[in-house]
Parts: sequence; structure tokens; C-alpha cells
Amino acid sequence: MDPYFLISIAILVIVAFFGILLLTIVFMKLRRQVNENQVQRRREILEPRILEYSRAKETSVHEYLAGIRVAGDEEPLRRILMDHIRALRGSVRERLVRAGALPAGTLFKAYRSGKPAASGGVWDHAAAVQALDRAFAIGKVPQIAEALHQADEVLSQSGLRHALAQTYAVQIAALPPGQLTARDREEFAGLLLLAGRSEAALAMLPVNNKLGLRVLVALASGSDVYPESRALSALELAIAQGMTAAEPPSSDASLAMAHLGRGQRGAALMIAIRLLAPGVEVDPGDLAAGLWILRQAGRPALARKVALETLLLLPLA
Repeated sequence: MDPYFLISIAILVIVAFFGILLLTIVFMKLRRQVNENQVQRRREILEPRILEYSRAKETSVHEYLAGIRVAGDEEPLRRILMDHIRALRGSVRERLVRAGALPAGTLFKAYRSGKPAASGGVWDHAAAVQALDRAFAIGKVPQIAEALHQADEVLSQSGLRHALAQTYAVQIAALPPGQLTARDREEFAGLLLLAGRSEAALAMLPVNNKLGLRVLVALASGSDVYPESRALSALELAIAQGMTAAEPPSSDASLAMAHLGRGQRGAALMIAIRLLAPGVEVDPGDLAAGLWILRQAGRPALARKVALETLLLLPLA
């Protein structure tokens, strides 16, 4: 038999094999896409009904879905259940992180696990964190800055700015200030201050005479020199007063001073804790008095930390 004929047959067989293999792969992909579209369509029908189930009279979710459920709904129902469990767990983790009962790293590990199933709440937080991770992996400073700004904005709205700062402090400190805008440098320096990286924050801060920045610089550097201007915000004025005043700025501060004079530092600190308890919603007068008491009680570093967090945990403008 002609060897060229055998070679031709072998080539045709190989081509046919790979052609069939390619068609099989394309068919399987199309089939998966069709199935995925069907699951998504059924989910859009089932999910609102499941969410309404909590207000229904029926005792069984199967009974409640009896009129709309069809064969093959097991998969969309499974996905709905698992996604809502993930969202619930994420919300619980966020509350624990805000309360200081869970490390920020645990929350961010959960954000990075899996594709966000929807939008809003926990899913928006996860999407922002994953986008930030991708930007850092690519390594282009403008993309990192934009992704970090978006993550800061999204997470700050849920009281998670401190957690963001703790998680990304090392990467933020490594960003080259010369390639960032003044707005970005100010924002990212705030994150570094929240993470306790004062030296890196001072290197990141833009050099200008903006009064708010001068207050941050004084707090970060431990300086006793604060700007004196009515252009400062009420909180900034209160911080400057609390960190520099020689005399008690309020009756509460005078009472705390009396406790300190009797050696009752614990009682004085309890007054400071009460005054500062509202956090970013603190009254400026109480803020000044609370910071003054902490200084007089020998806790100037804590006073600076409280002042920084009061300014930096305010909702982003």
C-alpha cells in the first residue's frame, strides 16, 4: 500500500479527532452558558419570593414556592441560600471588626474569597477590595490610587476605614508620593496615620499651608505647635485647645484635675472616657476637655491617637 496514502489517512484521522474535540469543547461551553442563563433567570424569579417568605403565613418555604417552582430549581435555590449565608456571615464579621472583636485580616480574607454574588452592602465591599488587590498586583500607581480611593470611600461609609488602613498599610507606605496627586497624598496619609505609621504618613503628606494638614502634622509629629485660626473646623479648634491649653477648658476638666490632685487617676480617666465616648460625633467642647484630661493624666500619645481618629474617621467628603 502506498505509504503516502497511509500518511494522508493518518493526517485526516488526527484532523478529524481534533476537530471533533474542538466541537465538543465549544458545545460544552455553550451548554454551560445556556444552563447558567437558565439558573440566573430562575434565580431572578425565586429570590424575591424567598425574601418575602419571612412575612408569609406558610410554615414551609416549599409550600410558599409551590406555585412558581419547577423542575431543576434545586441549583438556583442552592445558590440563593449560599449567597445569603455568605452575606450574613460578612455582615457579622464587619460588626465584629468594628467592635474590635475580630482581626481585620479575617474580614478581608472573606472579601477575597469568591466572586461577589450581587451588589450593595457586603458585596460592594468585597468588589472594592478585590479591585484594589488587582490594582496592586498590576503595579500601576494611577490605577492603585483610583482603586484605593474607591475602597476607602466604600468602606468608610460602613465604619471600616480603620480596618482598610490596617490591612494595606505596608502597600500604601510603599507608594511613591511624587506620582500621586495632592488629594491622594492627603487621603492616603490619613490611612497611614490610622494604621499607626506616623513617619510614613509625614512623608506622604503634601507640603502646603492647608490648616487641616497642619493639625494632622502636629498630631503625627507630637508637636505642641498648632495653627491658630478661626478658619479651622470646630473639631480642629477643639483638638488644638485640648492638646495645648494650660488650664482646664471646662468644668469636667476641672473635676478631673481635682481627682488627679488627689492621686485618683482612674477617676479622672473615667471622665475622659465618658466625654470621648461618642467618637466622631463628639461635642467639640467635650473633645477638648477629654484630650486635656488624657494629657494631664500622663497619656499624651493616647490623646493624639484619639484626636487623629476623630478627624480621620469622619465620613469622607
